[in-house]
Amino acid sequence: DEISDLSQANAAKQADLAALRREVELLQIDRDNARDAAHAWNLDRSAKETELRRLDALAAALSAELREQQESHQQRLTDLQGSRDELRAQFAELAGK
Repeated sequence: DEISDLSQANAAKQADLAALRREVELLQIDRDNARDAAHAWNLDRSAKETELRRLDALAAALSAELREQQESHQQRLTDLQGSRDELRAQFAELAGK
């Protein structure tokens, strides 16, 4: 009878041990999945940060180019206005003769 009780207790302990091993296995799978997801997230974030830096550099270059074009156009406008004023003065001088 005592051997039967010990045998049942042993079987119960073995079942508990098997359940705990399965739980550990599932937790390890969860940990591995979480690690893989974190790694994928880090790769994605790194790629997005790289793209953001590229776009920031492109925006800065385009802004500088636009500023340069605006300055060039402003200078051209100033030159044309000066030429116009000079021609008006010449026409006024000719009209006065």
